[in-house]
Amino acid sequence: MSANTIKAIDAWGQPIIPEFANLVPELQPLLKKSRTSQIVGKTMSPAETVELMNQAGIDSVMLSAWHRPGQWVISNDRVAEFVHQYPGRFHGVAAVNLEKPLEALRELNRASTNSGLRPYGCDHGCGTGLRMTSSIFRST
Repeated sequence: MSANTIKAIDAWGQPIIPEFANLVPELQPLLKKSRTSQIVGKTMSPAETVELMNQAGIDSVMLSAWHRPGQWVISNDRVAEFVHQYPGRFHGVAAVNLEKPLEALRELNRASTNSGLRPYGCDHGCGTGLRMTSSIFRST
């Protein structure tokens, strides 16, 4: 790496899955404007993703799992697949279903212990009306 090279880190990404367009239809206009709509309906392997990262000069990506009300968009296990295949290039961030707080705690523990993902701090409650500081998230 030369003295003029800047390391680039993408701070939030998700693995490309074919179901994405159906699970998050409201993002279609954004994908069209960003000229990335050609990826909709496709799957991109960790190796293909790393190749695109190399072409773009991105050293690493923080991949985030994603649960929205009522459904998983990107599971913690899918993110863990990328992280395990390319440690150092992908850094995984776990997500949970905040509609079910006790299940969320178990999943966060499982994902961070077994899958090596980092927990994501969602202090504002991510639209649930709950704050992570709420007593519902504390173990008894």
